[in-house]
Amino acid sequence: MHPLEKKFSIKTYSHIEEIIADILATALLGPAYPIAFFGSYLLKSYPISTHPPEIIRVYLTLKYVEETLNITNNTISSILYRTKDYIENKISEENHYIKTYYSIVNSEKFQKLLMEK
Repeated sequence: MHPLEKKFSIKTYSHIEEIIADILATALLGPAYPIAFFGSYLLKSYPISTHPPEIIRVYLTLKYVEETLNITNNTISSILYRTKDYIENKISEENHYIKTYYSIVNSEKFQKLLMEK
């Protein structure tokens, strides 16, 4: 059992499925997905057993765009980077749950798995 499961009563496999679905949607739809996601949801920051926090989901899809898609349009690139900076600043102001979740998804091991092609 993962420490997040014990501490916050979440279902890790459900969270992983949602993150994979977000990455696949981003791969198919491009940068429109994280921007639409960011604009469409309240960025909840409390534990939900079946879904990762929205703020983390937006962060991961933006990170995926940044590291895997070659965005050459300066306007889109600027919007993505400003959004990612905003999300990272919000995460730094968040509660222990979000900060713990962020440290896990931002770990080298997790990022390597996520960004494998």
